[in-house]
Formats: sequence, structure tokens, C-alpha cells
Amino acid sequence: MRQPAKDARAWWRASLAGERPPIDMNDPQVGFYKRRLVKDGPFVPCHVWVEEEVCPDTGELLSDSRLCCSVDGREVSAEDHWLYMCDQAISEKEFDYMSSLSAYAKRHDKREPLANPRKPIDPLRFRLPTFTKPKRKKP
Repeated sequence: MRQPAKDARAWWRASLAGERPPIDMNDPQVGFYKRRLVKDGPFVPCHVWVEEEVCPDTGELLSDSRLCCSVDGREVSAEDHWLYMCDQAISEKEFDYMSSLSAYAKRHDKREPLANPRKPIDPLRFRLPTFTKPKRKKP
């Protein structure tokens, strides 16, 4: 009888805790990560997970497990991207935040670096935030 993996996120949790688990470049691990798509580009969220079809009655695997990966919301090959994200583990909350921030940038401001993660950030063209000086009330 084939059983599903017991704790697929153990490596990721150890990496988050600051322990340095050994990295096998040919063995992507389940978890949440970040990576840059180009040099000097913004970080984008990455998620690696396993899809398994399990029998609800016996708990046995009904088909082979499949390793899935998404980088900035696009499904890609985990093996192709693992080398670039293996040392950048992030929490699930940070992954959710980065995903929503990226989606917001793509919807509302195309000039934002997160809206174009395949372009390097040019500090000379990046818009600086503007702040207004609060008006003082006269006595």
C-alpha cells in the first residue's frame, strides 16, 4: 500500500527556523520561497507543493504524486527554478503579502517594479514617494 508523504514541509520549516538543512539542487522541497527573475529585479513569491490523490477511506495513494510550482502566479517547472529560490524561504504570510502586492501593482500602476518583475529596477527612473508637509495651525 502506497502512503502519501508524512511531512512534506519539514525541510521548509527547518529552513525558516534558521537551521541550514542540506540543499540538493535536483530535489525541490515543498514550501514558500521568493526569488528574482532578473538581476536587480524585485523579489517575486514562489510556492512549491505536491498534488496527491488520496483515497478517503483507506488513506492510500491512488496515483503518483506530482510536484507543482508557481512563480509570481504562473505555474512553472519546480526543477527549473529550485536553484534560484532554495535559499530564500519565506513564511506563508509573507508569501500572501507578496502575492497580493504584486497583483495590486499589476492592476493599478504598470510603472511599479512589481508590475514588471522581468525588468531590473532602475533607480534613476523609479518614482520616489512624495510627502506633504503638514500645515501648522496658528494659535
